[in-house]
Amino acid sequence: MNIQLAALVILISSSLILVLMIAFNSRLKYCHWLTGLALVAAFSAQSLVLNAPSQAIALLTFTPLSLSLSQLALIIVFIIYWPLQPWLRKHSERPRQFYLLLHWSTIGALIIIFANHFAMFFVGLELLTLSLISLIAYLCPNQKAPTLAIEAAIKYLILSAVASAVILLGFALLYINTGNLFFDALPMDSAITPLPSWLHTAAVVFILGGMLFKLSLAPCHLWFADVLQGAPAPTAALLSTLSKLAVFTVLFKLFLFNDWYKTAAIEQIITGVAIISMLLGNILALKQQNIYRLLAYSSISHFGYLLIIICLSSSSTIVGSEILLFYLFAYLIALSALFSILSQLGQSNTLAQLRGLLWRQPLVAVSLMLMILSLAGIPLTLGFVGKFYLLLSGVEEQVWGLIGALIAGSIISMFYYFNLLISLSKPNDEACPSNESTIPFSSTLVNNMAAVTIIAFGLNPEPISQLIFQWTR
Repeated sequence: MNIQLAALVILISSSLILVLMIAFNSRLKYCHWLTGLALVAAFSAQSLVLNAPSQAIALLTFTPLSLSLSQLALIIVFIIYWPLQPWLRKHSERPRQFYLLLHWSTIGALIIIFANHFAMFFVGLELLTLSLISLIAYLCPNQKAPTLAIEAAIKYLILSAVASAVILLGFALLYINTGNLFFDALPMDSAITPLPSWLHTAAVVFILGGMLFKLSLAPCHLWFADVLQGAPAPTAALLSTLSKLAVFTVLFKLFLFNDWYKTAAIEQIITGVAIISMLLGNILALKQQNIYRLLAYSSISHFGYLLIIICLSSSSTIVGSEILLFYLFAYLIALSALFSILSQLGQSNTLAQLRGLLWRQPLVAVSLMLMILSLAGIPLTLGFVGKFYLLLSGVEEQVWGLIGALIAGSIISMFYYFNLLISLSKPNDEACPSNESTIPFSSTLVNNMAAVTIIAFGLNPEPISQLIFQWTR
């Protein structure tokens, strides 16, 4: 067996063992620790081959970029996984199956990240999507509105089906035009392709449209806030982090390999979607009182920022890869840790219910505040460094429209992020009692580690910058 496949083999093997454990009604803590050991082992296996030369195995390609992104995916899943055991004991009658679905969604995300062929990409995409649909509809007996979870799952199923159909149509047109479905063999040059260039452009537009639905970017963000509001907290975290990381990786690779951005129509679409997402996502988040809806619209704006990287990659592949890794690390670590804390707090879903958290659980509130500050891009946090690198590269390439939207969107986001900070620090509101749970020490330790990472690398980003520089070279 090739060592590059070790992470996938470990996760697949542990999922099969987990099936047997569920069949024999094994104790929940054993399922929990098996999942944790599998994630740690997969991460360690990826670390061993991180500096190895790029290698293609069947329909998968293992490059330093894809390996580092897969490690980021495993870190995100581990942060979400860590507080799962007490959450499942409290909220679910069948908790063991949640770990199995978590395994499958992680395997699907890794397959997407490593994929270099449409067939393998689609296998990973469907495995990830079907697992997430089940996780969204994961019924919780003491959930206030269990019908919301079913409604959210149906909406996500419809959106995923539409997106997959559009992507399939796009790749079908590409196959007619090029006779190839490898990501690095789909050129835009009409001299290479036998059919008219407009057909190739139409195929790219279809693929891009399907990806926009998967990433919930404006104007394809229909129902995303409803899905996050109705889904259980750990599932909402996976939807906002793991799923989007995997899909954006493929979108970046497609544009990186084939110079699609150099086509005028595609350039206009990417630029327009990026500007609309940056502005509309932040504007819609302003009046949200539900924390999950607020984070849903915030996610739309952040991935709008990330579309700028696709524009930059057309001129510099290395610079685009470096900024992609840094921004994704800064954004997704903070977001996954924030969702992890929200899941541990229980039924505290609105700004009013979170009011006064600083006075009830100060250590938890401080960690939450640091993550919010990083998402807002406040100086001395990792999120600020990521936005600064993105802004600096945009200025060098003189993409002034995108830079203007980035600055405007960041200014708008300050209002709802600081509103959230004010709610956490205000005295308790007796009219809206909190239903939050006390977070155990082990989970608090993980939350604090994530908060310290955000501040430490925000104060001194050079170590992680040098590490990313080595990987991309």
